Amino acid sequence: MSDISLSEDEDESGSSEVLHTKFNKAADFIQKQHSNLEQDILLQLYGLYKQVTSGKCDSPKPSIFNFQAKAKWEAWNKLQFTSKEECMQKYIEIVEKLGADLEEISNSSGNKTKTQWVCHSVPLIETQDTKTDSCKTIFDYVKEENLEKVKIFVNADNVNQLDETGIGIIHWAADRNSLDILEYIIEHCSANINLRDTEQQTALHYASSCGHNKCVEFLLKHGANKELSDDAGQTSLDVAFDESVKSLILSFQ
Repeated sequence: MSDISLSEDEDESGSSEVLHTKFNKAADFIQKQHSNLEQDILLQLYGLYKQVTSGKCDSPKPSIFNFQAKAKWEAWNKLQFTSKEECMQKYIEIVEKLGADLEEISNSSGNKTKTQWVCHSVPLIETQDTKTDSCKTIFDYVKEENLEKVKIFVNADNVNQLDETGIGIIHWAADRNSLDILEYIIEHCSANINLRDTEQQTALHYASSCGHNKCVEFLLKHGANKELSDDAGQTSLDVAFDESVKSLILSFQ
């Protein structure tokens, strides 16, 4: 009986090693090829990769206005009850269908060559183009949370403008939880604290829906109108991320 158990253990160990090796190779393949793949495939792979390498999704749900982050969070979160082994196998199956050769590498002695466990984050679904500084706008610097660049480029003409997506600097700062940028543009640049985006949402809507308590508190202290409704008739209280945000909003009269 002990011999059988030992053999089973060895088989399980060998099988696990094969699975990990193929998964590592699949992740390496995707890291090199991701720019050529469709976004729905990248989203699926991202969720599987995060479940394998980080476990159950434990990060807060991003703002409904931060479309990329929200899509990635949902792809990961829906796998919370799926085992790492199942996710690795599914990841490998998808990558093999994409044409990757994931057969195990053998050395000259015929022994399997181990690859190290993937510990880096595969940067999937970054659709925003990499820009040089000469091509960047004030909106890019706010998204990057680069306060020093914001101080240089913000001015009376752009502080209350909306970008091509219909979102203002103040909205992006609230979405990114960039309290220092919010402080600067409101206290030093006369930013309209109740500026509406194209869907009539304010920075307070953004901070509230993201669960950025410090930004919520700062905006309220500086006169943000919590009664304003967006196109859907929802106030910042209606879209609050959790009870702590709701309590914070309700505490301001």
